[in-house]
Parts: sequence; C-alpha cells; structure tokens
Amino acid sequence: MSETSNSVGAQDFVLTMERPASLAETAAKKLREGILSGQLKPGTRLIEADVSQQFRISRSTLRQALHTLHREGLIEIQKNRGTYVASPRGEDIEHMSLLRGLIEGAAARLVAARRDPVGLARLRAIVERQRQAIGGADREGFIDLHWAFHQGICEEAGNPFILQSWTVLGNTIRLYYRLVMNIGTAVRDNGLFCDYLEGESPDAAEELLRGQLLVRAYHHLKKPIPASVLPYIRRYVAEGGRVVLGHP
Repeated sequence: MSETSNSVGAQDFVLTMERPASLAETAAKKLREGILSGQLKPGTRLIEADVSQQFRISRSTLRQALHTLHREGLIEIQKNRGTYVASPRGEDIEHMSLLRGLIEGAAARLVAARRDPVGLARLRAIVERQRQAIGGADREGFIDLHWAFHQGICEEAGNPFILQSWTVLGNTIRLYYRLVMNIGTAVRDNGLFCDYLEGESPDAAEELLRGQLLVRAYHHLKKPIPASVLPYIRRYVAEGGRVVLGHP
C-alpha cells in the first residue's frame, strides 16, 4: 500500500474542533463588559498588577487582552503613563460622529435597497424591546438595545467592512452617549428609521439616518453645526417627531 493511500486530503474530510476561549480572550470579554456597561468609567486607570491579580492571570496574558481592547477603541495605552478606559474628547467625538453618520447612512441605503423582511422584522423587534425597557424604567437595558439596533442596521447592510468600521467607532462613541442619551428621543428616532428603511427610497433612508445622527451629535456636544457639515444634513427629525427636508 502506498504511503499516500493513508493520507487524508482536505477534499475528503475536514477536521474541525471547537477551540476553547483563551485566558486572554476571557479577560478581554470581562473588561469589555465592564467598560460598555459603565461599571468601568471613562478615564479609569487599569493597573496591570491589580487587574491580573483579580483575574488570576499573568501580566503577559492581561497585556494580550488589553491590546485587543486597544484595537477596539475601548482603552488607551499611554506610554510611560499607564492604561486607561477610553475617554474621548469633544473634538474626537465630533470627528467620530461625522464618520458614524456617513457609515450608518451608507448602511441604511443598502438595507432599504435590499428590503429583506427578516432583517427588517429583526430591527422592529429591537425597537419594541426598547419601548418595553422604557416602560420598565430599565435605562441600562435600553442603552444596550439602542446600540444593538444601530449595529443591526450595519449587519443587515451585508457589507462586512461597514460593520467592521462601525464597530470600532461604536465602541468609543457609546462611552460618551451613555451619559447624555435621551432615551425617549432615541426610541422615537429608531422607530422613524425603521419606517424609512421599510417604506422609503434608499436615498431618503440614507439621508435621514445620516442627517439625524449628525443633528443629535451636535445637540449633545452643545455646538453649532459647522458649515462644512451642513451639506450632509438633507433630512432630520424636528421637535415633535416630524421628518423635514433640509437642515436646522
């Protein structure tokens, strides 16, 4: 019998095995949950010796976890100063909000063009759960659902690079918006976004998502919208919940 007759080729059999999460992955998950839930506040210093002892892992393993979170935009590693939970400045939030508006606007165009009933129903269901969270006075649950909704738009767009770009931005921006979000306005906007994704043209869906996200960003920042940004705002939600053409 030849030696090759006992070999297993990829075309014959695929060997697969579930890989257990490494200690670094588990540590990154725990820290990520703490940051996104607000338990670890922006600007909190993460002292390696203390955190590694609390997790009962080596400092080298912890550093792997920290580098993962750094790539995700959740922590800042400052040379000779230490590691901190990300605390974006107002200028950073302004720049990121513009990019977020462009990314989610593009995602909305793709979702409205595809009109996948299953995907649209999924987004509607998230908004309904947000309303239930408001009824139950569950602000933290609402905020988690809010970001799940906007992530869902990017997922339903079907473009992995849109989702990848949004994820890094979303991780950092949500640290700021957790503190300033008006949940009543947010659920109203999300319901209108669903209406446009389901029943309006891709152009209109893109314009509303992009415009309203930018209007809300500058409202939270308490800054006038710069002239360079105004052309991106072609539709937005006015007070009272009416969608209008143009910019404020």
